[in-house]
Amino acid sequence: MQSLRVRPWNPGGVRFPALSALSLVLALGGCAGDPEPAPAGEEAPAAQAAQTPPALAASYAGRWVREDGVALEVEDDGATVRGKLALDPAGRWSACDLVLAREGGVLRGTAKVTAAGRDDAVELRWELSPAGDGLAGRTQSAWLDEASGEVFVFAEGPEWRPVRFEVARPTSAPAAVPAPAAGVDV
Repeated sequence: MQSLRVRPWNPGGVRFPALSALSLVLALGGCAGDPEPAPAGEEAPAAQAAQTPPALAASYAGRWVREDGVALEVEDDGATVRGKLALDPAGRWSACDLVLAREGGVLRGTAKVTAAGRDDAVELRWELSPAGDGLAGRTQSAWLDEASGEVFVFAEGPEWRPVRFEVARPTSAPAAVPAPAAGVDV
């Protein structure tokens, strides 16, 4: 397996100078379509949510599923949300470890994503807010130059992609049937 070399983007340089035509977006948040940066003067969805924070659910534990079938198994202790990649139907990633903290009405943190066939992970920022029965927000993108193995992240001016997850919360276990009392025929 080839390892990744992560390099912050130099904003004074030409955008994507070394990227091959086969560049791969590593952000679990949005791999299809063009990024949707906030237009000048407008704030990103997570920033808007911070102004008028909606109430976060007591727990987001369960299975988070994105439109393309990517699924995460998530645990939530009420302060920190942790998740791991459960399914990637397209086989783009071998791992994703997610850690988000509750900040007002937003879940904010990072995901360490490992591309299939690679050894090293790249850390990407995530910001999610309640949206219906799920979560919506944005994830930071990273670009992989397949020729050199370098990953480009835009630390100072990140490129963001919109994301939405449906959250399937675990069903409660059936109530235990009490044992019959001693001497009672069942």
